[in-house]
Amino acid sequence: MVERNGNLPEAEIGFYSGLIESLFSATQALVLVFWGSMVDRVGGKTMLVWSLLGTAAGSVLFGFASSLWTMTLFRCFTGLVSGGNVVIRAMIAERCATTELRTRAFSWYSLASNLALFLGPLIGGALANPVSQYPAVCRGMELFEAFPFALPGIALGAMSATSAVIIAFCVDETRQERESVSYADDLATPSGFGWASIWDLVKAPGVGAMLCTFVHVMLIGSAFMAVGSLTLYTGVRRGGMGFSAHQIAMYMAVQGAAEAVWLLLLFPPLHRRFGTQGIIFAGVVAFPLFFAGYIVMNAFLRNGSPAAFMSYQAVLGAMTLLGPGVFMVITAVQLGLQEVAPNPRTLGTLNAIAESASSLVRAVVPAISTIIFAIGVRDQIMDGYLVWVILILLGGSLAISATQLPTSRNL
Repeated sequence: MVERNGNLPEAEIGFYSGLIESLFSATQALVLVFWGSMVDRVGGKTMLVWSLLGTAAGSVLFGFASSLWTMTLFRCFTGLVSGGNVVIRAMIAERCATTELRTRAFSWYSLASNLALFLGPLIGGALANPVSQYPAVCRGMELFEAFPFALPGIALGAMSATSAVIIAFCVDETRQERESVSYADDLATPSGFGWASIWDLVKAPGVGAMLCTFVHVMLIGSAFMAVGSLTLYTGVRRGGMGFSAHQIAMYMAVQGAAEAVWLLLLFPPLHRRFGTQGIIFAGVVAFPLFFAGYIVMNAFLRNGSPAAFMSYQAVLGAMTLLGPGVFMVITAVQLGLQEVAPNPRTLGTLNAIAESASSLVRAVVPAISTIIFAIGVRDQIMDGYLVWVILILLGGSLAISATQLPTSRNL
């Protein structure tokens, strides 16, 4: 879409695609605290319906964009109304009366998010430029000939609008239940949107430490997402795995299935046994081991001997089946935010602060990560392992923020 609307050479497509997505994340970061504060004031159901309707409009408009500046404009508009993640997390935490229910709910939430990240590009690619992909059906349709990327936008808009209708008629608001509780003595209870109330919330016991841990984990996750598939595709001599497109798809599919098992079957009992803080501390060890696995696999492939290849296959199996377990830490920090909230009326604002920081991370970190990866591979810095060494250090340094977390029954 960027190539067609901007008449760009192939070498510049990645830059402009990344720029538009970075502007989306930056715009989103500017307004998420507003969305969160409104959840605390008027309720999650109302704000979720408005967010879904806004997302529907933004998606359709983006599909009909015909230039780079209109693509940027409509993507930034979508960022302004994309408060859904904040609202949903607050609503889940609010509706789950016990830690066990909350743990299971956030396991499903994380799985749904990861599934959307996997299926979204597949569906979008299948619907894009239908005249070229499905000439027997779509040839002669002037709308799709003039706007080849309108169909994915229309489909996403329809899904968002349908979700808004379902939420409006099938989900109950809990605002009245929240308002029946007195929080007069709690300084962290927001009386409305304002920097003073936000600062009071951040200073509440355990909140600042959990926010720092959340941002740290999101930074690690964003960096890995940016370079993981690049490493799979990059040739062995340059530090990658040399996978074909089919092999990458298979690897990611098996990892996705393994992640579902970890999140739905293993995370709840592990959380019940070790708590949020225990799982986060496990990540201090697991993240470096997971990232080191990519270095080890490439080293075995470079060796080329039969014994090294067998060792590579063993490590690959462990990375595929056991590796996804490390990302339980992402679910744990999301759950931890709900656990340190001073009271239910701060859930929206607290999640919004965290998601704003996460959006800023997504606006910057993927670009920096891919640049570091490219430089390391091109100049063979540390045999092409530069980005993995940095990720190992980032994973280990999680201990700094994790040690500041409060020790409590919930954490």
